[in-house]
Amino acid sequence: MGKITLSADRYNAAIRNLSRFFEYDKLAEIREDDSAILETSFNINKLHNAYNSYIDSQHLNESIINSLCLVSYALRKDNLGLSTKISDNIKEWIKVDLLQLYLAVYGTNEQPTWISLRSVDGTIKLRNFCNWFMDDMVKDYLRKHLSHINSIEQAEQELKRIKGHRGRIPTDPRIAILMWGTYSLIREYCSFRSPMPNRLCQFIIAYLQILDILPTDTEIDTFWVRAQLRYIRSKKEAACDNNQSSMMNGAQ
Repeated sequence: MGKITLSADRYNAAIRNLSRFFEYDKLAEIREDDSAILETSFNINKLHNAYNSYIDSQHLNESIINSLCLVSYALRKDNLGLSTKISDNIKEWIKVDLLQLYLAVYGTNEQPTWISLRSVDGTIKLRNFCNWFMDDMVKDYLRKHLSHINSIEQAEQELKRIKGHRGRIPTDPRIAILMWGTYSLIREYCSFRSPMPNRLCQFIIAYLQILDILPTDTEIDTFWVRAQLRYIRSKKEAACDNNQSSMMNGAQ
């Protein structure tokens, strides 16, 4: 456990960073003559050491440190507003199954007649009149749960990305927002020669370990982090394009 005292200016700036980079807006700003004492879930010296090791050993950026300490506070408060219930994360966990099903459904022009469903208890054979199973059940479910997938190529690329991960794929729903938020925050204040340098990815891993989100002996490496960041960025860009298209269609 650690404590950090922030002036109103520093605390309010950190709150704005949480809203901007971590999509968390459940903390209120304080008056100019007040201060905030934050209890974090880690020893702040560990965060300083990680920053010095991977980001900048000469200059410690207070805005970054304050914001990352406030992230720890928000995690302790309500998990950054994210649910860790199994029922809320089934979609992510079954994504490989859904992608494989997408390829099976859309990868052929032929309409099957009989369909067999096999389980440990036996096999059920469906006559599948007018392809009702695929068209009315499976495709509708895929449209709902894979709304960002619009082609066979997209499905193949995402399936390759997921299966290409080294080590166990974390199912913690906080990891994506923490990785992207930390990446975006540091890129806002620091300059790098490349978009996703190894040392920034290493810092993200170290920060997740400091937060006890990842174990110290994690198999996750910089390749995995970089792949995740690129995937998150592509989803955000796709969502932005879809919103712009919707606005243009609505204006017509």
